[in-house]
Amino acid sequence: AVTHRDIANDSNISLSSLTHHFGSLEEILLGAFHQIYEHAQRESRAGLPDRMTIAQFTSSVLPEILRNSQARGHEAVAMDEIILATSRNEETRPISLGLMATIGRTSTSILQSMQRENEMDRLDGQILRFVLTGLTEQSSRLPDSERDAWMLTNCGLFLEHYL
Repeated sequence: AVTHRDIANDSNISLSSLTHHFGSLEEILLGAFHQIYEHAQRESRAGLPDRMTIAQFTSSVLPEILRNSQARGHEAVAMDEIILATSRNEETRPISLGLMATIGRTSTSILQSMQRENEMDRLDGQILRFVLTGLTEQSSRLPDSERDAWMLTNCGLFLEHYL
């Protein structure tokens, strides 16, 4: 129910400026998502090495990702679930493509730092995110004491095959 006028008023900018830069509410939404994920990428990319091996990733970076994911709980996989749900509905499919285009930057950066022969792009980053989400779901069936080791091993196997 939000309109261009509502956004212009809340942002203290003229309606004509807003509609000149954003022709549709979807463009505004994608712009907002882009800003949120640019910020998240800068924060999450900090501290990652420019080049790393799969072993370095699974021994140092992935355990930290898993700790953060466990601390955030379901919120950690919520965006992936939203993208999957919207992609399966004909009416919301265009939104899912926009969402997918704005996320996965950190995952892409991780893959790029491990790249071997092929150039990694955002689709590759999304694939890594979905694989990690799937592995997390599978590992939830294991005893707590076995989860992290299982995740590290299986993520390493995926990356060896994928890269």
